[in-house]
Amino acid sequence: MAGAMKRSAAPAIAAIVLLMASGFASAVPDSTLCPFELGYNPNFNADGSALFCTKGQETFQVDEAGILARSLRGIGNSLRSLLGGIADGDATVFGRFVEATASIALQDGPHSISDTAAIAQFVADVLVFPSGADKSALFQISQYHFLDNNDPRVASVHITVYTAKYTLNADSIWRFNLVNGARVWQLQQTSNLVLVPV
Repeated sequence: MAGAMKRSAAPAIAAIVLLMASGFASAVPDSTLCPFELGYNPNFNADGSALFCTKGQETFQVDEAGILARSLRGIGNSLRSLLGGIADGDATVFGRFVEATASIALQDGPHSISDTAAIAQFVADVLVFPSGADKSALFQISQYHFLDNNDPRVASVHITVYTAKYTLNADSIWRFNLVNGARVWQLQQTSNLVLVPV
């Protein structure tokens, strides 16, 4: 009888141990959450229970749901698509990746995105890229943070864009908006524009 109880308890104990082990395994953050394509490298704390994404002096901890890292990657994808579309002469990217009421910093100050003449002139003068340029190498993102800890749908990043004529630096605000039935990070504002001739 005792042997039968030991045999019947063995699978239950094995199942408990397996569940505990899988629980511990799932508690280890996934290092691929760090947007390495944007220059952020994964680093773990000493016991491996916390994941940090690091780029130079900048670092942030990846939360359990990975919201911070996913939003940063989403902003990077939107910026890459926006710049790639501009490089290819595709003006439709503005409708998808820039809010209709966005404020864009130009050399003479802020302009509404609806000021198409000024925006077109800026694109023609500044946002010119070498032919065949790697679109993922056109920009860098840094100084990323949510503007409001209670609303992860609004974030700020500093952007650096490498064009044929200038290195462009600006601060930017992005919002996670519903566009044609899908959530997309859209540019809401740029400010503090600095253009350095190359």
